[in-house]
Amino acid sequence: MKIKLLFPPKWSLHYPYLSLPTLTGYLQENDVEVDQIDLNILLYDMILSKNGMTQIVNKINDMNIQKTLKERQGFDNVDYLINNIDKFKKVIRRYESPKENIELKRLAGKALFNAINLINLCSFPFPSFSELNIKNILKIIEKDDVFSELFEKYFILKILRGDPELIGISICGNSQFLSGLKIANLIKKESPETYVVIGGPMTTYIIKCIYDYQKLFSFFDGIILGDGEKALLRLVEGVSKSKFDDIPNLVYIDKNRKIRKNLIINEDLNSLPPPSFDGLPLGLYFNPSTLPIQTSRGCYWAKCTFCNYKSVIGCERYREKCIPKVVDEIRCLIDKYDMKKISIEDDCIYPSRMNQLANEIIKNKLNISWYAYVRPEKGFTSIILSKMARSGCKELYFGIESGCQRILDLMKKGTEIKTMGDVLKKAKENGISNTIFIIVGFPTETFDEINETIKFVSNNAEYIDIVDVYKFRMMWESEIEKNKEKYFIYKDRKNNIAKKELTQDEINYICRNFHTMLPSNTKNKLYIKYFLG
Repeated sequence: MKIKLLFPPKWSLHYPYLSLPTLTGYLQENDVEVDQIDLNILLYDMILSKNGMTQIVNKINDMNIQKTLKERQGFDNVDYLINNIDKFKKVIRRYESPKENIELKRLAGKALFNAINLINLCSFPFPSFSELNIKNILKIIEKDDVFSELFEKYFILKILRGDPELIGISICGNSQFLSGLKIANLIKKESPETYVVIGGPMTTYIIKCIYDYQKLFSFFDGIILGDGEKALLRLVEGVSKSKFDDIPNLVYIDKNRKIRKNLIINEDLNSLPPPSFDGLPLGLYFNPSTLPIQTSRGCYWAKCTFCNYKSVIGCERYREKCIPKVVDEIRCLIDKYDMKKISIEDDCIYPSRMNQLANEIIKNKLNISWYAYVRPEKGFTSIILSKMARSGCKELYFGIESGCQRILDLMKKGTEIKTMGDVLKKAKENGISNTIFIIVGFPTETFDEINETIKFVSNNAEYIDIVDVYKFRMMWESEIEKNKEKYFIYKDRKNNIAKKELTQDEINYICRNFHTMLPSNTKNKLYIKYFLG
């Protein structure tokens, strides 16, 4: 049976997301013919070009939203953006290290950010939690946007070429929700006999709505909840026999038009093969020499009040691969794809496990640079960080979130201001670059508390390379969403907003101008990125 796997926009452009390569590797090991198509990178690469951006601006003009265009920050010179967009892409791809050409990369990064915001003006919105209701989705999905138009024009024939009997679509976050369902719907309209299945973390949300809105099954034939490896393999046989009752993790409509949810199982991570990136256009990503791996699923901390991990099927329980297997996977990627940089995509890795990983990489004499996400906790001593650096660790991503202890405690981060600064300093002293994540607009956060965060960044600027500033978004099934009254969040009109001193306009302003709010002797040291969603 011929299978094709799709990854829809909107997502990061830095390197492939692991969902398709993980499934592809498993299917290939079991002798299943499979093609993986990253529609996200293909569509964005097409649009982020002189011709593509010209079409986007023309479409915006046709939509008569020039006023919105002028009000958006950084859109005062659209012609300059259009004429230099290809050059900016080359800059980002060439200079992957945070230490290389900071000013040039900052200019290119801001230009690409503005270009993506232009694209967002005529594409499906990034839905907030309050917008994630099926009535809204069914209305929006009927409309056309720039992605669906390009998909129909350039990619539908590519996907259906070879008459695949099974197409899987990975929907991993809110940003892909609408485009993923739209793509599924277009495929079913063009080829009704093709079995379309969706998977990924967002299926946990869909399953909560599906019993009231069976119309969603007109967009697809089945849903895989949680881990997808065995389920997808079994679905290959199930589709050929039209027999679905024994396929784990599958939700489907039976012959009596009843929704059936099969037994949910979790994979043994140590039994899975390495991910396969075969067929992906690795040179198009913004970090073309980097590939991702994953050493665990779920989060060992899993207490943050803004996160919904404990509610996502497949992520409720933290699971690990053994470290020797992880190192074998790294060696496999080096040998197969000649990759020298690895991004470890675990949600976070605790200090003793990081120590084991560094020891094993050193022991096996792997010549590789690697990056990982960590919590700034006391266990990251100078000894462990030094060993990590010797094993090839070049950059760490820290969920700092806030420089105010009250906000950290509300978030249940389990971190302390002094410890965060100490860990950043020790990492930097051992030659490791630090990227930190900041959340602006957490419920009840005030200007004074934002200033505490700015003070923290300023005080530790010599130990920080990149600051990623995010606007707070309430996630479905997070502790905050389940306990709105506790966090002073009330329903106002159609949106859930916080009863706090910061308005949404103020939050947007702070996110966009975080760099300018830093002291003059600090802001030029840092590369600031912001994400409003």
